[in-house]
Amino acid sequence: MNIGIVSEYNPFHNGHKYHIDESRKTLSAEAVVAVMSGSFVQRGEPAVFDKWTRAKAALLNGVDLVIELPAVYSCASAEYFASTAVGIMERSGIVDCISFGSESGDLDGLAETARIMNDETDEFKAALRKRLDAGDSYPLARAKAFDVCLTGPNDILAVEYLRVLNREKHENYEKHEKSRIKPFTVKRWGSGYHDTEMNSGFPSATAVRKALAEGLDIDKAVPENVLELYRTSPRNCFDNYVGMLKYIVAAEPGRLAEIFDVSEGLENRIADCVNKYQTISEIVAVIKSKRYTYTKIQRILTQILLNITIADMEMFRNDGGAKYIRVLGFRKEKEGLVSELTRKSAVPVIMNLKKDERNLNGTAKRMLAKDTLAADIFNIGIGRYRSEYESELIIL
Repeated sequence: MNIGIVSEYNPFHNGHKYHIDESRKTLSAEAVVAVMSGSFVQRGEPAVFDKWTRAKAALLNGVDLVIELPAVYSCASAEYFASTAVGIMERSGIVDCISFGSESGDLDGLAETARIMNDETDEFKAALRKRLDAGDSYPLARAKAFDVCLTGPNDILAVEYLRVLNREKHENYEKHEKSRIKPFTVKRWGSGYHDTEMNSGFPSATAVRKALAEGLDIDKAVPENVLELYRTSPRNCFDNYVGMLKYIVAAEPGRLAEIFDVSEGLENRIADCVNKYQTISEIVAVIKSKRYTYTKIQRILTQILLNITIADMEMFRNDGGAKYIRVLGFRKEKEGLVSELTRKSAVPVIMNLKKDERNLNGTAKRMLAKDTLAADIFNIGIGRYRSEYESELIIL
């Protein structure tokens, strides 16, 4: 059995290793395949380390193959993020089971929640509308609209994975019968997702990022074999892009209304705040409201940086979502797994960017261009001016 894990590893820490080890042991897995966000993550900000550093950390600690989740989906809502990642696993032809962490650890309860959301009963729709009319953000309104309690962000993503596995079609993947991929969950231990304190051996990624930013010791929070990697890799943060964001807004203010998640005149509020404030943190804090969460605003700002438009996302959806699988790295003893991927994949596999992009259709090339742009913009943030085409596959 091969396990698939949707991941960001931002950065890789002890909780991630626990999840991999528990999944492998419980399921007697032969291989672990991670579908990982690249340069920008689902919180709507640049990853703390580049995708190659994070892929290497994963490969050092139990992952056998790392595949990149395309940038247009890695910085999108939970539904887009989850459905595309699962779609990539399905198209790969090599993943038998998806394993995900959850605060509840209750697979049956999560599956029932997924069923309610997929069926969209009249009661669910009415409850959702009531919460939206009360001013709740969509994620919060949705969470309040059904009876099964979701206790944290991992539960929310878990439900999205289960929704994809159990419905006959979804927006980012072509019609299909119920997925052959089976779900498995590992109960999350240690600090909560948003906890910022390094108060356990399993702190949150948020806490590890905060400690890194403050120069604090992270030795007990991450596997020993990644410490030197983290010490020698440049770190990124969203505030590195405030100048770039200001330039884009000043040069092309009319473009904001075309950005994917911008609606209800929000482009005017964004333009005003970008002009007035000097850090991304300030801009987001001022724009944030009950309806527009901090994370939602961050995602919109990232979409502005990457010029991810409504037209782009409609084009990608109409073409069936991710139409390629890009490998970032693998363990050398698992070369057979890579061979199996290239043989079974329903879409082109990219191992060599320059050579393999020739096998893509026009829409897929446009999606890949967003990946390379995201990587190039990420590199500007850390002061490394290297083209994505110069990056090499990680093989350990």
